[in-house]
Amino acid sequence: MNNLNNDSVSVGIVTLYYNNSDDLNQLLDSLESQTFSDFYVVIVDNGSNTPLQLSARKYRLEIIRSPINRGVGGGFNYGIRELLGKGECSYLWLLDSDITLDPEALHFLVAAMQCHPDVGLAGSLIINSHTSELIVEAGAFFDLRTGIAFPLYCNEPVRELRSLIDVDYVGAGVSFLRRDLVDMIGTYDERYFFLGEEMDYGLRVHHHGYKVVAVPQSIVYHPPFTEKRKSEIYSYYGVRNTLLTLSKHAPAARLPFRIFQFLRKSMRIMVLRLLTGEKHHALLIKTAVKDFVLGNFSESATLRQDNHNVSISEGCKCAKIDSFFVFGTGTIEAVTEAIAALRENCSGKITLVVQSYRKCLFEQLSPDEWLLSDDRKRSILGYLPIMLKLLFSGATAVQTDAVSSSISSYAAIKSLCWDPDSKIFRLSPRNIFALWQPIVALLLGEVSAVLIFPVIAITSWKIRQNNNLDFSLIHSGDAL
Repeated sequence: MNNLNNDSVSVGIVTLYYNNSDDLNQLLDSLESQTFSDFYVVIVDNGSNTPLQLSARKYRLEIIRSPINRGVGGGFNYGIRELLGKGECSYLWLLDSDITLDPEALHFLVAAMQCHPDVGLAGSLIINSHTSELIVEAGAFFDLRTGIAFPLYCNEPVRELRSLIDVDYVGAGVSFLRRDLVDMIGTYDERYFFLGEEMDYGLRVHHHGYKVVAVPQSIVYHPPFTEKRKSEIYSYYGVRNTLLTLSKHAPAARLPFRIFQFLRKSMRIMVLRLLTGEKHHALLIKTAVKDFVLGNFSESATLRQDNHNVSISEGCKCAKIDSFFVFGTGTIEAVTEAIAALRENCSGKITLVVQSYRKCLFEQLSPDEWLLSDDRKRSILGYLPIMLKLLFSGATAVQTDAVSSSISSYAAIKSLCWDPDSKIFRLSPRNIFALWQPIVALLLGEVSAVLIFPVIAITSWKIRQNNNLDFSLIHSGDAL
């Protein structure tokens, strides 16, 4: 795959700018060092409100401005249409602006496409830019039974991988597309706006008989996705867009069941958010379902509203507590700060409870004990072992994310929440005395799902019937 004839191959590159000149300039710097040099760059100013400041480059570069924020898929589509109008490129490379590239990243992508004509979409091996010892992902899989995505090799140590890896999809910001494929199936579905467009596109590529692969010799560096996104994003886009993806791609005979299963989970979470005082997050889920029914596929106005309504009491001293179960549901920074604060102010035993795939991110914290959870087991039975261990240990639960807290914390007699803004621990209402909350949420969530299912099912079926429309050419701000 190293022998490559560059004579007839050119690449059109699209990246998005949204108020991040420093990140973008680092990406453009790394493009200058590419061993494959026949490319043309289009920067889409995606409705930003700060001026774009660039230094001179030795390669061809063009800046186009969108008057509105079109989201991820819409922004990339805007640049793709510009490139397709020029008619120059054999391949399209879509890049997040906060990525940096290994010098041979583009070379190996082009070589993979040249050697494997059955591959329509390829992505790079993404390595954690904060610690080059860990993989962020090498493509991903999407479970149409549950609506859950599973990045491949996520947070695992970097290893030597040589063969192409068949996957369901690759990240939108590392996507390498065959020009002929884009002509055939179109570009991203702009209804997603943010989160999920890459899953949809990968599944569409498969439906048209092409392969989607990760090319492990093509290396890029990017911050870990799980450490950047806020839980509000998942509360809205994770619900609305998963309903859209299931509607488009779940097997027709199983579609009602898949939709109902996802609704049950979403409604249980919504009710629990209400009971714990997290009204903004409950509103986001409610609005996501409503917008799905009404066909409001654009940026969420609700997402931008104030959300400081989590019910936690004032600062709490923890010096006399002798055992803690720290739930690592927060970002690396939040978990690290919380454990550092515990060690500074008390001498109690620290047990770190974290998802299996994130353990490598926290190795340097060296807790007294590890408890690993499996995100794929999200039933009560899946949480039960940790809940029982917490209950019988008498330890205090410590949450590192005020919203995305583990249900297991309800087994603790006392529960604290780390406040990353004020750098103190606060008493949290999520403890064994509030165990009625998840029980009531389970019951009312089931009832809510049953009540709204007919409307959601009808909407989902209509989307399935209209799935032949080219939504890559439709945007909320554009005429049809």
